[in-house]
Amino acid sequence: MPSSPLPHRVFLADDSPAIRSRVAGMLCAQVVGEAATPQACIAGILATHPDVVVLDVQLEGGQGLEVLLAVRSAEPSIAFVVFSNSSGAAYRKRYLGAGAARFLDKSRDFEQLADAVNAAGQHQSTASQDTQ
Repeated sequence: MPSSPLPHRVFLADDSPAIRSRVAGMLCAQVVGEAATPQACIAGILATHPDVVVLDVQLEGGQGLEVLLAVRSAEPSIAFVVFSNSSGAAYRKRYLGAGAARFLDKSRDFEQLADAVNAAGQHQSTASQDTQ
């Protein structure tokens, strides 16, 4: 068993290439895929089986909630950290209620994202081991 945890495998679901690039650069994780539309996100996540998905509320041609619900029903072991400028109370309640591990505001919580991804990945890894 390794002495330190391996980097988490992360999928970036955001409609902004600049945000995806910035997030990929700041995470101590292996980025296994990224996409901008709900359909491409769902297909990419289910194909790559990441530990954590960093998900925006607003995607190109749809909503992140569509991705969260589809993936959670097919692969409940994948953790979601919502990272969005659309961070009102109603969005938070909806996404956290649908199973997201964390909900962060892009404009206020950028520096918290790496820790949130790490914590969500560790929690999911522990939960997966408990069910085996």
